[in-house]
Amino acid sequence: MKFIGLNAGQFGDLVMNTVAARAIKQKWPESHFTLGIGQPFKEIAPLFKNHPYIDDVHIWESYDGLTDQDKYYIEENEFDKVFNPMPQHKHSDWYNRVKNQTEEVCLMHDLIPPDDLSCYLEKYFKPFGIGRDVVCISPWTAHEPKNLPLEKWEKIVKYIKGKGYDVAQLSAPNQPAIYGAWRSKIATSYMSSVNTLLASKLLITLDSGMSWTASAYQHPVLGLYGYHYPSIKSPKVYEPINSNAIYLEGQHANDIPLEQIFDQIDKML
Repeated sequence: MKFIGLNAGQFGDLVMNTVAARAIKQKWPESHFTLGIGQPFKEIAPLFKNHPYIDDVHIWESYDGLTDQDKYYIEENEFDKVFNPMPQHKHSDWYNRVKNQTEEVCLMHDLIPPDDLSCYLEKYFKPFGIGRDVVCISPWTAHEPKNLPLEKWEKIVKYIKGKGYDVAQLSAPNQPAIYGAWRSKIATSYMSSVNTLLASKLLITLDSGMSWTASAYQHPVLGLYGYHYPSIKSPKVYEPINSNAIYLEGQHANDIPLEQIFDQIDKML
């Protein structure tokens, strides 16, 4: 059988759906699965090449829908199923039903979730070797309500630098710069940011695509998470599965005291 995934959303959604790809291969071991990536996020495509559960990668012309050329591609390749891995959940209370949203991504497509719900990415490149005396921060998310104030990030950066570490900010060039963190030309694309990340000691992040990417490599992460819905029982359902991650939680990420963040930084460095 031949499957193709429609655009899976932004960076974090793409990484998250490696678990759905594993579930497809678990149900149909001989199947051929092509991961579809939207044009705005095509730079991340190399991370999914040579992947044990993904046979091919296709870049869609469109992000929000299918163009005529996209539809022709589906027909020409005679796919048996067009698999839409975008997490448009069937159940409004999904976050209280599953242990992790990667499980829900499988269930909403009638796939049996694999025993291992962690993500996986191909190590497409080797880190360029900036050294382990660097701490990365991913300070901004695609959803403004999740973000911390600029001044709080600056206090975190000042604390890390006081411990003798440099701080690299991993974010889009058009996002605000955190005073004290460096942003060089090599860290202005997602792929180069991953390269910087893998050569660092630790990532401190909100619920971001970089959090999911780091966890796919089981890279050390200090995650700052809040409750996104009034009825949610725990933000753990949003937290990528990572044996090297510590997650601090509050009603909002900004409610996590700086002293608690600093204490955890001390333990992880």
